Order: sequence, then C-alpha cells, then structure tokens
Amino acid sequence: MSFGVNSRDRGLLYVDDPPALAALLDMPESFFRSDPRSFTDTVGALTAPWPTTVEVARLLARTRADHLMAVVHQDERQARQDAIYGHYYRGRGKNPGTHISPDICAEVDRGSQPAYGLLRQWCGADAVESFEELKALRDEVLRIGQLMEQAIGCLRQAGQAKAADRFEQELGIPLKALRQAERND
Repeated sequence: MSFGVNSRDRGLLYVDDPPALAALLDMPESFFRSDPRSFTDTVGALTAPWPTTVEVARLLARTRADHLMAVVHQDERQARQDAIYGHYYRGRGKNPGTHISPDICAEVDRGSQPAYGLLRQWCGADAVESFEELKALRDEVLRIGQLMEQAIGCLRQAGQAKAADRFEQELGIPLKALRQAERND
C-alpha cells in the first residue's frame, strides 16, 4: 500500500493487496471499494480517493501506534536539529547539493506540528503515554549507566579494581555497549 504525495496523485490510496490490508485493519475488503471513485486495475491493485485514504491512515495509526510514535519522535528530533543547524541534501553527479537554512527548517517544522498532533490523536492517548514513558525509562537507564561508568572509573583510579570489576559485572551490560547506546540515542 502507498499514498500519493505529489500534485498529480496527492491523497490517493494505492493498495496492491486489498485482502491483506483488509486483514491487517480487521475490516471487510468492500470498505476500500465503498466510494464510487474507487477502482481496481487489471492486475488487481486498488486505487481509492481521499476519504478512504484518511480512514485507512487513521486505522493504521491506531493499529500500529507504537511504531508510528517512534517514527514521529525521530522526525521531530531531526526537525529540532535541522532548526538549529539547517539541513544539507547531497547532490548527485555534478550537482553540488543544497543547504536549507535553519530558519526555513524551523518554519517547515512549525507547519508539520498540526499533522503530528493529529497522528498522536489517531494513535490514542494510551499509545502516546506508553511511548513517552518508555522514552523516559530509556533516558533514565542511560543516565544511571553513565553514573555507574563514572563510579567504576573512580574505583579503578583509587586502586579498587576488584570492586570496579564486581560493579561492572553486576551492571549486566559491558561499559563499551553502554557507551555505544549513548552515541546512538
């Protein structure tokens, strides 16, 4: 399935496998064909108009809320970074690429906020709350891991290698893996 995004097909829903999408959304396949503007091509792919597209997006947000909230979080994080530094699009071939200024990036992000709000609404309060709790827990685990790393380092410097080794073992994750997690976040 895909959604049209350019001016020619914006708002259209393309479904290569209508039975699979119907099963995923727990809906009758006839739902996709309920609008008289819907049609199926010669290979069985369905094209549906804007009202069907919106309803499918809403249902997908509800059924895949955890994944969607992670994507929204990543997009918003990238948008915050772009609003500070701008965004560079690499060129192809002899094209040198393009730098988008931080001001333009911030303006685009402000324009995206209503869409993110709608996605959060479609995902449901429980999913948004669960995602925020999970994110807070991950942040706290990283913070505690950093404190443990500092404490272990201090113990080693103080000549307490045995105690440092014991704490590192009880931590349950090698310090090297913890450092990598910090860089990836």
